[in-house]
Amino acid sequence: MVGRKRAPNFTAEQRPLVYRAWQQYERAKGSRRGWDRADLAAHLYRQLVGGGYRGVAFDAIYRDEVQDFTQVGGV
Repeated sequence: MVGRKRAPNFTAEQRPLVYRAWQQYERAKGSRRGWDRADLAAHLYRQLVGGGYRGVAFDAIYRDEVQDFTQVGGV
């Protein structure tokens, strides 16, 4: 059963295939020392939470289209 706010994008049979494709993508990205927007969001979060930001001082952050980032869980 899919939650009320979650779209059933893939069937139960397709999910393992999608997950394997994601794993391949992550391996390929890692072997090229690449990054994507989810990596950027995770990095920024870790820096801000950990107090390791050493850039220009700022008073506020505005965000738009935050739904374009995948969930950055487990960071």
